[in-house]
Amino acid sequence: MLTGMCAEDSRLGVDTCEFGREPGWRTFETMEAIQKKYPEAELYFVAGSDKLRIIPRWHRSKEFLQSFKLLATGARKLVEGNTWKNVFWGVDLRTGEGENHLGQILMQVREELKGNGKENE
Repeated sequence: MLTGMCAEDSRLGVDTCEFGREPGWRTFETMEAIQKKYPEAELYFVAGSDKLRIIPRWHRSKEFLQSFKLLATGARKLVEGNTWKNVFWGVDLRTGEGENHLGQILMQVREELKGNGKENE
């Protein structure tokens, strides 16, 4: 599903760096590996407000917070606003029209992560 979504926008891509990894990799190591692979990229970690509470308990949390931008979404509606008229994945900011499939997927993933129960990434 992600590969199909990213095919629509050249700025997006799917990285499979976690596939085949030994168990025990943590969020910081994953983000670090992606940053090494794409040194010029500005990486963002998107989290719901429920995850913000537990980040201080994460492995290497101080380094994580210093190294990567953190976006907290809480329970807000997520909208992929754009000006290039992509009304399937987002909403055209000029007209307000769009199906916002990307925003819907991200909100669904956020809800699934809330129920995940993993607090020691």
